[in-house]
Amino acid sequence: MKKVLVLFAVLTMVFGLLSTANADLVNLYLDTTPNDSTRAAFFTATYAAIDNGSMVNQTHSHDIANVGTLKYADADYLVYSFGDNGSRLHTYYSIPGETTASLAGRFQVSILYQDAGVWYNPYVACGLDEWVTPGSWVNYNGKVMGSMGNAIWGAWDEANDDWYRTASPEALAALALDLQYVHDYIGDTRFLARLDGVVYELRAEHTAAVPLPGTLMLLGSGLVGLGLIRKRKFFKR
Repeated sequence: MKKVLVLFAVLTMVFGLLSTANADLVNLYLDTTPNDSTRAAFFTATYAAIDNGSMVNQTHSHDIANVGTLKYADADYLVYSFGDNGSRLHTYYSIPGETTASLAGRFQVSILYQDAGVWYNPYVACGLDEWVTPGSWVNYNGKVMGSMGNAIWGAWDEANDDWYRTASPEALAALALDLQYVHDYIGDTRFLARLDGVVYELRAEHTAAVPLPGTLMLLGSGLVGLGLIRKRKFFKR
């Protein structure tokens, strides 16, 4: 039996950018974003924090040491379909003085991430272009705001080609292995924004993991001990 890891780009393009007068200014922020029903409220609160100047990078990282930095922990980068559904690493944008209409044709985004030391572009893997125009964005108090994210697709049931839907022993074991994969192989992630040909970059640095919950650690260690083979599955659209 072979456990397959699926990496995917989350095209959550709710970008917010503004201003022709300040067309050389793209503000980039980083935070770990929930993958459950609280996501919409999370985006609303994040946009408000950016707008009022109280935004702190990585406030919601699973490792408190990452708060106020551009660093992320293993669990910040993995989503699944049971329990709390995991987290996605997101970069948020704010461009003052622009509107979504004024940015049309002028603004694109891209992502690069390291897997086993090799750089990949998830958009290209999904069959898109290297640079992607936001699919949705919002005008917000004289700005446009939005986000893009990247994550690892965790706890995938290869036999049934679907998510594990409940926290069964098999699902927890699969999740533990995926967290270990992030720890061992996933490196930095570069979030790129291009406005009028000028590229802005936020680089998220992968840090040492927070210790895994005991159950996941035991299950994962047991399966690794059995010599299960890990390999990356290509992106699905």
